[in-house]
Amino acid sequence: MEKYERISPGAFDRIFNMAAERQQFDHEEKMSTIAASQNRVDKTYRNAMVAMPMAFMLCFSLIVAGVYLIITGHSLAGTLFGTPAFIAVLRYFLGPVKLSKNKDRPPVNNQDNNK
Repeated sequence: MEKYERISPGAFDRIFNMAAERQQFDHEEKMSTIAASQNRVDKTYRNAMVAMPMAFMLCFSLIVAGVYLIITGHSLAGTLFGTPAFIAVLRYFLGPVKLSKNKDRPPVNNQDNNK
């Protein structure tokens, strides 16, 4: 510090102030990035909270329309309307299910066993 002051009076203070300003800038930049990220998460959450009930109402309406068509004698049309909607609602409530026939089978070794 003393060498800096001898070479250029006030140099230490200027260097210290520059470091403090840089730290403040980095902090503000990081906080704005966090705020922008939080805004994106909030918007995604709000969109999902609107989309899920609307999709459920659409599927429920298609199921009701399918049942009505089946009752009125239009079984093919009713099945075509109701079945996909019913499967969509069922899939939503069951959650992601892996459909694998070989889940208990050990992994296959790709090496040549004829040695």
